[in-house]
Amino acid sequence: MPVYSPGNAESRRVVLLRFAMLGAAALLSGCTATPQERLHGRWFSESISVRFRPDGTLIYNSASTGMTTGRYYFDGEFRPNAATEPVNNLTMDLVIDGRMQRWPLEVQFLGDERLRLNPVRAARQGRPSDGIRAVAVLSRAHDDKTDVRTAAR
Repeated sequence: MPVYSPGNAESRRVVLLRFAMLGAAALLSGCTATPQERLHGRWFSESISVRFRPDGTLIYNSASTGMTTGRYYFDGEFRPNAATEPVNNLTMDLVIDGRMQRWPLEVQFLGDERLRLNPVRAARQGRPSDGIRAVAVLSRAHDDKTDVRTAAR
């Protein structure tokens, strides 16, 4: 059984390995983004482009609405895996054709590069909610200079 002493090469390796593990843990914990921070930025598909800004505002563009602005509210909570119905954790308030529309959605992150928006059906006066009517899978845009208007063309 080896004797561990400050001069022992194996002891130094163990100490260095512990420091490396502590450093890696500190680095990873400092880089972990909150769900709100993960949402920030531009997300797009063939038919939708949306930019979530840290101040709670957004720019939304689609062929059906055109480009519009509004506010969003994201609580950062996610539904349990066993849930069958979408849970409203993202609400987008947009001005479309001169009137305010509230779109209740569920956002699910599909890794760091994609997210899914599920519409939450809200009966208002006997009709389905306005807004995104089907599940939309969006990819993260890495070129921040890309114009939000390009996705709906």
